[in-house]
Amino acid sequence: MSEKQSIVRVLLAGQEFKLVSADSHGVVPFWPSSAIQSAGRKASKGQWRRDQKRDLLGASIYFPSPLYQPLRSQSLKTDPKMVSFLDLPLNARHLIYAYVRLFRYCPIELNRPYTYTWAPVPLPGPHTFRPSWHDYFGLEGTFMGCLYRFRRNGRDKSVPPGTPDCACFRLPLHLLLVSRAVYQDVFSVFYSKNQFVIRLADAGGFESIHLSPHILSTLTSLLIRLNCWPCLRGHDRTFSDGSTCETCRAPAEICDPPLYIASQAGQTLLDGWRRFAERLASSILPGQLQLTLICDVTDTASGIAVLEPLLQFPTMEQCVIRLGRCFDYELYKLAREASLRAQGSYCEAAGIFPFQRLPRELRLQILRHTHLGDHNSYSEVDRLLQIRKNRLEKPNACSPCCRKFTETLIDCCCAPSYAAFSLNCDCRHIPFELSLVSKGMRADMMEVLLSQNCFEFCQDPEETISFLRNFPRGTLKYARRIQLTFKEGEIEEWDQLGYREKLTGLINFIKDNFDLERLSITVLIDSYDLGCFVEGEEDTRFIYDVYCDITQVLSLLPVLEDIEFKLGWFVGLGPLMKGAILGEQHPKYSLEGHVRLEVRESIAFPIPRWYREVDFMAW
Repeated sequence: MSEKQSIVRVLLAGQEFKLVSADSHGVVPFWPSSAIQSAGRKASKGQWRRDQKRDLLGASIYFPSPLYQPLRSQSLKTDPKMVSFLDLPLNARHLIYAYVRLFRYCPIELNRPYTYTWAPVPLPGPHTFRPSWHDYFGLEGTFMGCLYRFRRNGRDKSVPPGTPDCACFRLPLHLLLVSRAVYQDVFSVFYSKNQFVIRLADAGGFESIHLSPHILSTLTSLLIRLNCWPCLRGHDRTFSDGSTCETCRAPAEICDPPLYIASQAGQTLLDGWRRFAERLASSILPGQLQLTLICDVTDTASGIAVLEPLLQFPTMEQCVIRLGRCFDYELYKLAREASLRAQGSYCEAAGIFPFQRLPRELRLQILRHTHLGDHNSYSEVDRLLQIRKNRLEKPNACSPCCRKFTETLIDCCCAPSYAAFSLNCDCRHIPFELSLVSKGMRADMMEVLLSQNCFEFCQDPEETISFLRNFPRGTLKYARRIQLTFKEGEIEEWDQLGYREKLTGLINFIKDNFDLERLSITVLIDSYDLGCFVEGEEDTRFIYDVYCDITQVLSLLPVLEDIEFKLGWFVGLGPLMKGAILGEQHPKYSLEGHVRLEVRESIAFPIPRWYREVDFMAW
């Protein structure tokens, strides 16, 4: 028997089921062929009618629900002493539940069941196995895949307006109808092992959610969003004009307004939230719940009213709070204090700490542990401070969410973008406000900022000089790493833009203001496409000429701690350019360089036949 069609027989309340697995796609229950044929005949004669309740239970003409179509299966002649399903170890039962997809990969909407009942039910038997390209792309349910799965894998996708975010298979809710014993077993693990979401937009408020105390007592992960913006589905990214949701193309004009405590709508929403919070707080145990609360408010008073019901909750395992659609320090402080109190880790401030009285070495060490320093926990894009048009570019501008705060990966609670607080957020938020405290604090901050970070300049060299002049006098000597990036357009128009003269001015400025013996420079030249999409080798001569200009200008620096070239084309020239600048006696020089084997074997590595060592020497 092959691995793709392994069969597990399970006895549930005297009936025999077969669980047919299909690799990583899980297991689907297989009913006796007689029942399936009977259902097919009824469907063909029009005797089988669609029913919303049947759909909610996961029933279909191919997979009838036991509640509406009890099967008269043949009695099994088994040993009375045979071990039943419930006698299996707990971890074994959980593994079987995972095979039948009782544990949802995506969060479950409690007040919008269409997000998981819409998805098609897999056909039993050989039709269950999908084409191999589904395995390759890791898609589930439909060929478009699931938004949550894309987000978890670090990618993103757009969702048509009429398509739910979750495109995974339906939940096997029919397991709740097998027997009372199985019901109790399935019920507890279903609500404790899955993540649940309540979004009140266009859902009739908390009155439309009927959750018994027994259900509330088993919840371990819950996200509550009292108002949704810019769309009703919880997506948080809009196009540049802010009028349309970037994910589902929904117009932002139909979204919920921020909560205002003085309005009638705000009072109604708060009353419903207080009643629900009281029920939830009385049902859960300490250290059980991971709660995310999102409610965008207009002012501090409204934020206090939203957070007040959290005071009656027992200690939570995790509490994430968001109170604003953009960063607001006062709302951020409210969210931070409420979150830490809910997790039992809040400490009252004893007074103003005399930070400036500490020795300078201790002050710098403390500042290095703030977001001024370069920590390994940051992603690579956050560790590089990119400068464009004389401004610090937001490091995560393309993907402003770290996706590490909640299980939804959609409802963003990152502090740099919103008035929110989460202990799991990895986004970098540099505290530039420290420069306004005092002159001494500003000096300490500048030293840590320059010595701990690498500044990437993606702009005209003259603009870079203008940016560097804004630093206080004498602070640039603390800089340890900088990166100069040249894009395709700059390389193509190198002579027309006069970049050799501009780069010479920048290098002279660096020579006069930086501590060269402790400075490392990285030069990134985006030239791969320029060299790859040409007809002949001679057409790439202009790339070589740009390399010569850059090497000759950088040779004006008498000494450097290190220099590195990241070339797109003629990669093999990198070690030669480094040697021409540092000298062959420099401890960081190596003729072989640190070039991976796959790069050495690529078409972009070979050194051009017209290379001459004298071309890299300074004039």
